[in-house]
Amino acid sequence: MRLRQARQSDLAALALIQARAFVNDPALKLAFVTPGNVIMVALLEQKDLGFHDDKHYLGSKLAGFISCVRHGRPKDVDKWNPDDDAKCLERQLYEIETGATPNRAVSTGNIQDFYGRASLVLGSQSDWVESLMLAVLPEYQHLGVAKQLMLWEIAAAEEEGVDIFFEATEVSAPIYLRMGAKVLGTVELQQKKQRSEIHLDEVDLPACSVPVMRLHPSKVQWKL
Repeated sequence: MRLRQARQSDLAALALIQARAFVNDPALKLAFVTPGNVIMVALLEQKDLGFHDDKHYLGSKLAGFISCVRHGRPKDVDKWNPDDDAKCLERQLYEIETGATPNRAVSTGNIQDFYGRASLVLGSQSDWVESLMLAVLPEYQHLGVAKQLMLWEIAAAEEEGVDIFFEATEVSAPIYLRMGAKVLGTVELQQKKQRSEIHLDEVDLPACSVPVMRLHPSKVQWKL
């Protein structure tokens, strides 16, 4: 398996991965997370597949991606976003997701409410890495793809001496806990019925608890 930065030609695959990876995640029925300034993709090689059936791929071995954003002093942020290509990629991927991701936000107010409450749990931070999304195609979720993507992000954060913060999904929370992440608190989402701003149908939003987590790179229990 190898990692590289995402390219414009990956856009369709990234949107597909996100849509399929989180199709049943309850938190993302309330709101979906958009990728940030740095997107790394995982490319499977034949030796990674073994007996695995790769018929689901449309001529690609792109199995997953991680997106994150650096917060801090301008000179530190610039190192993570050195040119306009990353911003362009982020915007194009966002536009594709608004059409391709089935669990789009029912209401923009839900997004604002969720992140407002998550920020209260997070507290005041000035120098940190925000992990926005870790997505792996379902048929490749047990081949170590998520681990390799996370270890790239951890190494980048450790090099700069900053911690990683994130809101975990139902799928990713167990992974982060095994790596040594700590839960700072949770955002409790109540079950409710709400009319969608997009297609006007009434949507049943499930109750779920979304953990806000912190990971110290130097204390990670997984190593390359």
